Amino acid sequence: MRVRTRLILVLLATVLGTCASRALVFLSTGDPNHNTTAPTGDLAGSGWQSQAQGGFGGTVISGQVVATANHLGIAAGRIFPFAGLNYHVVGATNNPGTDLRVFWVAGRMPNPVPIYDGNSESNATVVYHGFGGPRGAPVYFDPPANTDLRGWLWNAYDGRLRWGTNRVADFLTTTVGVPGQFLIAYFTSAAGDDCITFSTGDSGGGAFLKDVDGKWKLAGVVSAVEAEFRTTPSSASFYASLFNRKGYYEQSDSTHWILDPTASQTPGVQLQATRVSVYADWIKAQLAAPIPGGPTPMLLHAREAGGPFVEADAYAVDPSKKEITFPAPALPNHFYQLDGATNILSISRKTGLITLTYK
Repeated sequence: MRVRTRLILVLLATVLGTCASRALVFLSTGDPNHNTTAPTGDLAGSGWQSQAQGGFGGTVISGQVVATANHLGIAAGRIFPFAGLNYHVVGATNNPGTDLRVFWVAGRMPNPVPIYDGNSESNATVVYHGFGGPRGAPVYFDPPANTDLRGWLWNAYDGRLRWGTNRVADFLTTTVGVPGQFLIAYFTSAAGDDCITFSTGDSGGGAFLKDVDGKWKLAGVVSAVEAEFRTTPSSASFYASLFNRKGYYEQSDSTHWILDPTASQTPGVQLQATRVSVYADWIKAQLAAPIPGGPTPMLLHAREAGGPFVEADAYAVDPSKKEITFPAPALPNHFYQLDGATNILSISRKTGLITLTYK
């Protein structure tokens, strides 16, 4: 199927018009607590453990690398909250001409996930992740009778991570608006009870599919969604998650609003996630690249004073303050040291975390 290119909104976590930041919107429910904990059963391990934990979307793909959306502009100096620690971003780069970006942090993050490098995304069920609030007020096509429900307005941001599913309907390569190659899905009941669409604030979240080896892998990075509509070409715009957009005007370019002729075939709004598989070689090259700014101290630990010492699973380095923070161990008799000639100057413990200073 050929996908017609329309103007699609990027999902920045900022105020857009009068609509504040939003996130995953479900077709089946407006319950604000729906899918706010890790999925279980057949969807267990489908990426929740690797997602950002506030601020902006991102997926941990190695101990020091996160994949996200380029239009978020994440750069050195930002903080990436993950697994109870605040990781300092030390560098970032984007894949030219796409909405894909990776950034590096100082320290070591737990729970990295593999990337998908196959070519079987079509018709696959994908698990998406995003931040924000549930759906807003209903949108009816026939006010004041209000019998023809078409979807829901975007709602207030609440900063909670949610997951949902949808089915990959097609692929799209474009240089218009947000460039790159994308996995395309539609907001429709045909995609199941947990069918979702995106809204502002979801950018950078991970989209996961189960590979032939039985492992869940990062297949997409949330990028954009169709969401701006008008009742007439000259009326005020509104932002909504519509499962039926027939009869609403959409922006075809910077000045024209039209009734989309494809709305009869694909009535649900279109959502886009950057297709990871076509950029897999570039991502792998970044995983193998030196960390920007040079190495930082490596935290080693052991159960015996004489070792053997191995790298700790999770610790965050603040290069400017020369501090290393990590979770306090659950078991007694843990010993720590820093690699190389780095010396530990002090140690403190607070609220389940240990902080070392070094020189």
